[in-house]
Parts: sequence; structure tokens; C-alpha cells
Amino acid sequence: MPGLKRDITLVARRSDGLGICAYKYRWSDAVHVGVMAQEVALIHPAAVVRDELTGYMAVNYDMLNGN
Repeated sequence: MPGLKRDITLVARRSDGLGICAYKYRWSDAVHVGVMAQEVALIHPAAVVRDELTGYMAVNYDMLNGN
């Protein structure tokens, strides 16, 4: 399954070790900044949900606040 993001670049690290990345979605040239769900799943697994239909992972950023 191809990923949804491209041109992923690490720009910083949070105090808990999570990388903050700049990236573009496959269908857009707009740059977004956030964390990668695969990495979040290793450190904060409760903050990640997997879509049962597509298998793609998503991050609940509210669960990362304060970490």
C-alpha cells in the first residue's frame, strides 16, 4: 500500500523523541508539518488509530499535547 505522504523531511524533534516532519500529501503541493503515525505508534500507541477500510494510520494530536 503506497503512503499518503511524500517529500518527508525531519525538521525537529520533540522532547519525547518524536520527529516533527514537513511533508506533502500525494495529491497536493501544499506543505504540512506534523508527526508520522508509524513513529507515534512506537512511543504513544494510544494516540494512533487505524482505518479498518483502508488500513491507513492517523494520529490523534490531542493525545500528544503536553508530551
